[in-house]
Amino acid sequence: MKHHVGLTIDSQLFREIERIRGREKRSTFVEHIIKLGLKTYTNDENAKRLDLQKTRNPTRTQPFSA
Repeated sequence: MKHHVGLTIDSQLFREIERIRGREKRSTFVEHIIKLGLKTYTNDENAKRLDLQKTRNPTRTQPFSA
């Protein structure tokens, strides 16, 4: 199911969207860009979380035993 969302954006951002989207429907293009942005945001947040966990719990190195 789709939901209607109204929003206001900067005119420069609107022109950039119009320039890039070409003949694709605006709503389809904006939805695609939002999905890409959310995927990137989620990946970045997960990477930050992993880095933070590594900082808090560094892997202990085992002494070499022969």
